[in-house]
Amino acid sequence: MVSINLEITSNEFEKAKIVTDSKFNVLEWNKKAEEIFGYKKETVIGRPSPIIPELSIQERIQLKKRLINLGSVNIQLKVRDKNNDIKNFFSTILATYDEQGAVTSYRFAFEEIHNSLENNNIFRENIEKRKELKDSVNRKRTFSNIRNLILLCLYKSQYTINQIANNTDINWKTVENHLTYLLGRGLVKEVVKSEYVRIFEISEEGKMTVENIKNNISKKEKMSKAEEEIAELLGSVGESR
Repeated sequence: MVSINLEITSNEFEKAKIVTDSKFNVLEWNKKAEEIFGYKKETVIGRPSPIIPELSIQERIQLKKRLINLGSVNIQLKVRDKNNDIKNFFSTILATYDEQGAVTSYRFAFEEIHNSLENNNIFRENIEKRKELKDSVNRKRTFSNIRNLILLCLYKSQYTINQIANNTDINWKTVENHLTYLLGRGLVKEVVKSEYVRIFEISEEGKMTVENIKNNISKKEKMSKAEEEIAELLGSVGESR
């Protein structure tokens, strides 16, 4: 199986987090899920999820297509907890894949929707602000900076295009275009290519390029914004290796 690390931000750890296998049997169930849904971890592990609706084969195919195209899927769900109370949630869904592109697990992060219209509007405004900020940052990045960020991301692990996009805040189409360039230069390798998923890793030459970036950054007394961004990612690279 290809090793793919899905990074979860600190904010997501504050949410109810559930991991299931491809048939939605529970593999992980965090404390927040216990609090919100009322089911203890030991009562759900290895069993069908008591809160995730059973999907038909066609619905699973559609979910997989959306995950491959978008990297993650955000949906609104009505969930009945152990006390039979119905609650509304925003849920973010991610997936991991094997070498043939088949889904091996799903990751769900749940955030409760409060009935307050004001809270819902704030949620939507925050999504729009994050999108505007991401678009603004992408416009200011040079080709060289984008390619360096992609190499630094792959230096940590093997990733799909959408995972690279999520980890670097670069549009997935931009990532795909620059990966074509990096493949041509021999700086990255495509380890899995199927109808469903493409997975990349850094080559030995790419690793040497990253080492040169690290050396150059370490000598800088004053860094540009782009170099600060690279330096920040280098810090996480150092911690992961």
